[in-house]
Amino acid sequence: MSWDSPSVKSGMVELIVSDLLSATILKKAMLPFVVGFVVALCALMWAGLFVFSWGSGMLTGGESSVDGLIQHVQQWLDGVPLIGVALALVAKAILGMLFSFLGVFMLGEGMILVAMLITAFLTPGIVKHIHNKHYADVPLQQHGGLVESIVKVLLKTCALAAVMVFSLPILWIPLINIVWFKVIFYAYFRSLLAQDVGENTLDEMTFKQVNRWSNMPLFWLSAVAYCLSFLPFINLFVPIIGVVALTHLFLQHGQRHRWQGDMFENLRDGRSGPPAAR
Repeated sequence: MSWDSPSVKSGMVELIVSDLLSATILKKAMLPFVVGFVVALCALMWAGLFVFSWGSGMLTGGESSVDGLIQHVQQWLDGVPLIGVALALVAKAILGMLFSFLGVFMLGEGMILVAMLITAFLTPGIVKHIHNKHYADVPLQQHGGLVESIVKVLLKTCALAAVMVFSLPILWIPLINIVWFKVIFYAYFRSLLAQDVGENTLDEMTFKQVNRWSNMPLFWLSAVAYCLSFLPFINLFVPIIGVVALTHLFLQHGQRHRWQGDMFENLRDGRSGPPAAR
C-alpha cells in the first residue's frame, strides 16, 4: 500500500498516538519537558531582571553602556534637520519591535532545541521500545558513530547561524520575517530529527534514500510535529512526538523492503505466495 492510502495514514496515526500515550514513552517525555520548562523559566527570570534593572536605572538617573549608546544614536538623529525627531521616534519603535520579536522567537525555538538535545539521549530507548512492540521481525540497523553525529550537528548549526545572519534584512519585513525564520528552523528541526532517528533505525544507504526532501511522508510528519511547537507547553513534547512518528515511518520502510526482498527471493527460487515467516 502507498502512503496516499487513507487506511495507511490512519493506521500510522493510531500507532503514533497509542505509543505516545503509553507509560514507557510518557515517562521518557517528562525529562525534556521538565528541563525545557526550567530553562524557559530561568530565561524569563533573567529577562525580567534585565528589564527591571534597566528601568530602575533610568528612573534613578543611572546610565548603562546600552543606555549611553541609545542616547548617542538618538542625539545624532535629533541633529538631522527637520525630520531628525521623527526619525528618532521611528527608529526607537522599530528597534523595540525588532528586539521583542527576536526575544520571543529565540526563546520559543531555544526551548525546542534544549528538548531535542535531551531527547537525543533517549532516542535509542524509544526506538528499541517501538521496535520490540511493533516491528520485531525487522532488524534494527544503525550507522554513524558519536563523533560523526556531533560533527554533523555542529555543521548544521553553523549553517543555520550563517543563514540567519544573511537573513537579518528580512527582519524588517512584517509577517514575512516570521514565516521565513519559521521555515529556516523547520529545516533545521527536520534535519536533526531525521538524523537522530535514522542513525538508530536504518543503514546509511537506506537512510540517504529515505531522507530526501521529496519524501512526502517524512515532510508531513516532521511538519506536523514542528507546527505543534507553536503551542505553549506542548512544544516541549515536540521532539518526543517527532521521534515516535519518524521511528514508525522508518521501521515501516524497512519492513516493506524486507517483504519485497522475501518476495524476490521466493520468485527467484521458483516459489509463489507470501513470504515465509521467519
